[in-house]
Amino acid sequence: MGMKRYHKSSLLYHLLLITLSLLLSACLAKRGPTGGPIVGAALPWNQLPGWRQEQLLSIWPALLRNCQRKLQDTPSWEPLCTAAAKVPANNVAEKAFMEQNFIPRALNRHWWQPPALITGYYLPVIKGSLNADRNYRYPLYRPPADLVRIDLGPDLLSPTMGRLLEGRVIPYPDRAAINADDDSSGRRLLAGKEIVWLADPIERFFLQIQGSGRIELADGTNLAVSYAANNGQPYHSIGWELIHRGEMTASEVNLYSLKKWLRDHPQQRQEILNSNPRYIFFNTQKVDRTWSPTGAFGLPLTAGRSLAIDPAMVSLGSLLWLDTSLPYKPERRYQHLMLAQDQGAAIKGRLRADLFWGQGKAAERLAAMMKQTGQLYMLVPKLPSSGNTNYGAEQK
Repeated sequence: MGMKRYHKSSLLYHLLLITLSLLLSACLAKRGPTGGPIVGAALPWNQLPGWRQEQLLSIWPALLRNCQRKLQDTPSWEPLCTAAAKVPANNVAEKAFMEQNFIPRALNRHWWQPPALITGYYLPVIKGSLNADRNYRYPLYRPPADLVRIDLGPDLLSPTMGRLLEGRVIPYPDRAAINADDDSSGRRLLAGKEIVWLADPIERFFLQIQGSGRIELADGTNLAVSYAANNGQPYHSIGWELIHRGEMTASEVNLYSLKKWLRDHPQQRQEILNSNPRYIFFNTQKVDRTWSPTGAFGLPLTAGRSLAIDPAMVSLGSLLWLDTSLPYKPERRYQHLMLAQDQGAAIKGRLRADLFWGQGKAAERLAAMMKQTGQLYMLVPKLPSSGNTNYGAEQK
């Protein structure tokens, strides 16, 4: 499928709309969250749900790495991180350190808002090939050379992406245009940019939603594919698309039900997939089977302990406490110290979090069905600059 031709007037109109939209969004963003502070009053540790049963020994190494990375953004954490590294490796000492150096504060919500929504994600493990054949026909791509970053200035929201064509920047092609030749022998829009080939377009789509995965080649080699860039098009949930079309109700939408619908409706499959115009490009490297993806905070994610959050509301690297339930055992509480180490296009607002479950079938099963209500607590550090009462820049 060829690129659309953009006349000069339509291009100027399109860029004007983008600029006005970003200016308006920036003005709103500068105002910050409305309706009161993000975090509530201090909560005694003995009133934090599940704290008494918590075991910190397994997460402590990840917490120390998180602390060292946090220093790059918040130098005032240095005394805290230095002290944390000296804590004896036992649960009693680690919990005593937390109680002495952090203050639990609930993430507030308005009276009319529902509780926090906690979903899950995981690391897909998919078979693939370095060469296309009749079985492996669906490529993953590296970022193309004509993909450029559009930064309209520090006063606007985060930069977007576009395509450099004959000295002009135009919107980058959407999913429909990029995937147009998947089922034909015609030349692909991104021919030559393939890094690996998959057998299933549905698994490829959800790999892009997850943002990273591990590809198993026939010779036993494992390739990690990690998020590198996107095409700058807006993200649109295919779950919401099917709800809008009357194919599902909100309560029916999960990873398994979406995959089943797509397999049961092959004639409509591509149209539904294309309703999400955002397309993800990947980096790749050889890894072993224990590899864990790197989150937006720049650290490997820890299964069951890393959260994707909205960094406009909660700073990356923050320590959180999560009180929720498990999808298959709603009576069993999942109450643990968490690390805010990732972000996602669908994770917006203070009352959203995505829990990383790791890799394998057990992780997929939990992530697929995870759509639980819960409560999030910020663990606010007692930093000298904060006077123990004001979270300052960390509160946002």
